Amino acid sequence: MRIPRQLIGISALALATLVAGFRVDASVPTGQVIDFLITRDHAAIGRHVLDIHRRGGDLHIDIAIDIEINMLFVNLFAYKHRSHEVRRDGRLVSLDARTDDDGTTYWVTAKVTPTGLDVAGSGGRFTAPLDTLTTGYWSYETVGKSRLLDSQHGRLVDVRISPMGQERIATASGTVPSRRYEVDGDLELTLWYSPDGQWLKTAFVARDAEVEYLLRTGAAPARLAEAN
Repeated sequence: MRIPRQLIGISALALATLVAGFRVDASVPTGQVIDFLITRDHAAIGRHVLDIHRRGGDLHIDIAIDIEINMLFVNLFAYKHRSHEVRRDGRLVSLDARTDDDGTTYWVTAKVTPTGLDVAGSGGRFTAPLDTLTTGYWSYETVGKSRLLDSQHGRLVDVRISPMGQERIATASGTVPSRRYEVDGDLELTLWYSPDGQWLKTAFVARDAEVEYLLRTGAAPARLAEAN
């Protein structure tokens, strides 16, 4: 089994708004942790944890993903991802990501330059546009993008992100309102965000199994993005 690119976003869900005049909140609280339980056909297989904090004027996002699939005490699959993003003035200025996909390793680095985002890694080296965001999904600005930086394989992926209306979904804090978005193109998944832009849930199909991210903590924090 191989984890698809959707899991890096999974490394998580940043996203531009579909609402005219939307301004993201600059007052992100420090030390905030958002914790997702990852399930496969409703059985727990791992966690996706984001630690979001400010250092100086920059927003730092640490992402840790750990997945294990076992049968009769035998490990069938293991996946580990660690990444560190830095956002400044609403833009990605650096990325350092490392992935162990069941024994196959990947790495990606990115750093802002005067001409663009210099990306190097397992997928080669190239310059991406300055407004490029990763497949982290944690930021609501993602829904306005048509191209994202795959933070596992280090390549640009083309996506179409369509609003599908509002619905209520279950979280550890109870049932909450959400906005649902369907993603297709190079990635196929569904994203849910709260009315104020909080990443609430992700779902997709991998090898005929339904994979879901279910929010455990951080159900009602402030909006997780920087001011433009």
